[in-house]
Amino acid sequence: DALSTLANSSKAAQLGSIAAYEVATNAPGFLANYAMASNTASSTMSSFASATNAGNYYNNPPGNSVSRGFDFNNPPGGSMDGGYQQMQMVNEVIGAGIDIVTMGARPIVNGAIKGLSYLRNVLNLGSKGAKNIIRFGKTENQISHVFRHTDALGLKRNIVQSSIQKHFKTVSSKAIEGKPFNQIIEIGGQKVQYTAFKLSDGTFNIGRIHGIK
Repeated sequence: DALSTLANSSKAAQLGSIAAYEVATNAPGFLANYAMASNTASSTMSSFASATNAGNYYNNPPGNSVSRGFDFNNPPGGSMDGGYQQMQMVNEVIGAGIDIVTMGARPIVNGAIKGLSYLRNVLNLGSKGAKNIIRFGKTENQISHVFRHTDALGLKRNIVQSSIQKHFKTVSSKAIEGKPFNQIIEIGGQKVQYTAFKLSDGTFNIGRIHGIK
């Protein structure tokens, strides 16, 4: 679990670095392109407004004869068509700007999602690993207290510890937080009972180990 956690941590860090590089390197360019597209759209909108105003003027030529009004009536159609064409260009430019931002953001977002996924796996593995931690005391005095009975039986501490750890992994899911969990196993030809206590952080303390008949 520890090696797997370290490997996933490395992957998460690598993806995090890639995402940060993408943001730092490409984001300004994406924003600049989007700003350029926005400016072009604004300019095009101004052209559309001008064309529309021109169309309105031609449709209502002040102080001109009817025949001249008819003459002026031809350009407005072209002017208005031009306005609609400009409007279509506005939509295309805005769409292009959105595409630029979307395409630029996609690798950053994907990288961030992958990074978060790896990080979640790392945290889950870390949590899983924490639940399998078995402690035989922290201080020298606590350790001596845990092994005092098996020392008297002539059993080596490292053998007692490894035997309990191996067995406890198969039954740890049955332990209840705050309640003593007693198990009997055989070590070096002798029956031994150990008591485990599940803590709130998911770790386990072995509080007592003693021989039984």
